[in-house]
Amino acid sequence: MTLLWFSGLTLFISALIPLRSLGCPYGCRCYSLTVECGSLGIKEIPQGAPSITETIFLQDNAIVQIRLQDLNRLRSLHYLYLQNNSISALEPGAFLNQGQLLELALNGNLIHLVTPDMFRGLEHLRILYLAGNQITRIQDHTFRGLQRLQELHLQENSIELLAEHALSGLSSLALLDLSRNHLRTLGASFLKPLVSLQVLRITENPWRCDCALGWLRTWIGEDGQRLLSSAEQRRLMCAEPPRLSHLSLAEVAPNSLVCIPPVVQLEPNHLTVRLGESLRVSCQASGYPQPQVTWKKASHGKAQLSPRGLFQELGPNGELFRPGPGGVVTALPSTGGIKAGGVEGIQGLVRGAEEGGERDSFDPDMGSGMLFLSNVTVAHAGRYECEAWNPGGVARVTFHLAVNMSSSSYSSQLWPRLNTHSYVSSSSSSFYQPEVLDVSQEPLYEQDSMDFSALGPAT
Repeated sequence: MTLLWFSGLTLFISALIPLRSLGCPYGCRCYSLTVECGSLGIKEIPQGAPSITETIFLQDNAIVQIRLQDLNRLRSLHYLYLQNNSISALEPGAFLNQGQLLELALNGNLIHLVTPDMFRGLEHLRILYLAGNQITRIQDHTFRGLQRLQELHLQENSIELLAEHALSGLSSLALLDLSRNHLRTLGASFLKPLVSLQVLRITENPWRCDCALGWLRTWIGEDGQRLLSSAEQRRLMCAEPPRLSHLSLAEVAPNSLVCIPPVVQLEPNHLTVRLGESLRVSCQASGYPQPQVTWKKASHGKAQLSPRGLFQELGPNGELFRPGPGGVVTALPSTGGIKAGGVEGIQGLVRGAEEGGERDSFDPDMGSGMLFLSNVTVAHAGRYECEAWNPGGVARVTFHLAVNMSSSSYSSQLWPRLNTHSYVSSSSSSFYQPEVLDVSQEPLYEQDSMDFSALGPAT
C-alpha cells in the first residue's frame, strides 16, 4: 500500500516539473508535457524536446519538410500541430514511431501528394487535418492503417479525382470534409467503406450532373438526409451541363441526369510507313461527358495494352498537358526516356510547342487521343484499337499499320533473316504483312523496343 502511494506521488510530482529542466529547444516555451514553438520563423522541426512530450505546437513557421529523424525520439506524442507552414515533403515513415498520436494538423501547407507510406505508424490517430493544401487526387488505399480515424479534413484543396478505393479502411470515420475542391463526379462505391459516417461535406465543388451522379441524387433523397443538412443539400450545385447549372443536385429530376454515349472518329484508319519513320494518328471522341480515350495494340486478334502499357505522363511539376491546335494531346516521356531501337524514345517529342500545345493544369474533359510511333520497325505493324469511354458507354475503332521495307539499306540487311515470312512484293516496294506474322511472334525485335505512347485523358 505504501509502495503504491509512493509511486502515485512520484508521477504527480513529475507532472509538475517544468520541461525546461529536462531540456527545451532554443526559443521555445516548455511546460508540463507541452512544447510551444509557434511563430518563430523556424525552417525545420527543432531538436531537443524532452522525450516525454505529449503536445508540440509548431504552427505558423517556415518548416518545409518532415524528415525521418525529426520526430524519432518523441514516442509519447499525442498532439502535433504543424499548420500554416510551407511543408511540401514528408519522408515515408516519418511518423513510424508516433503510435500514440491522436491528432495531426497539417492544414495550410504545400502538400500536393499524399501516399499510404506518409501515415505509417499512426494506427491510433483520431483527427487528421489536411485542409488548405495543394492535393489534386486521392489514390486507392491512401489512408490504409488509419482504422481509428474519426475526422478527415480535406477541404480547400484542388482534389479532382477520388479513386474508387481511396477511403478503404476508414471504418471509424465519422466526419469527412471534401468541400471546396474540384470534384466533378464521384463513384457509387465512394461511401461503402464509411460505415460509421455521420457528417459529410461535399458542397462547393463543380459537380457535373449527368448519369454518373444518379446514385448521389437518389442517396440524397434517402440516407443523405441523415448526413447532409438541408442547407448543404441546397448548396450541392450543378456546374454543368449549362441547362442545369442554376440548380442543386437535389432539385434535378432523375431523368434529367443523362449521358450521351461516345462516338469515335479516326483519321486515317490505315497507313503505310517506311522503316525508321514516325507517325501520329488522331482519335477524336465526342459524347457527354467528354469520353476518355485510350489506345491498345492487337495481338492474336485481341486488343491488349501496348508493351509499355498505356500511360498519361506527368510533367516535372506534376502537371499534365492539354491539347494544342487540332486537339492534339501530348505528354512527356517517362523518367529516363523511352528507348526505341537504341534511340532515345519520344525524344522530347512533345514539348508543347511542337504542336502548339500548352502546359497547364489537367483537364479531364479532353476528348482526343494521339497515337505516336517513333522510329518504326516491322514490329510496329499490325492492328491498333482506339477506345473511348464515358458513363454512357464504350466505342471502339480500329487502325491498321503496314510497314514498307524497300526504301532503306536497312531493309536489305534485314531481308535474308526475314525471308521465311510472307510479304507483298512489287517492283517498287515490299510491305510487311502483319496478318501473316503476328507482331508478338516477330523474332528480330523485342516489343520493348517499340516507341509506343498512348496519350489520352484519364479522370
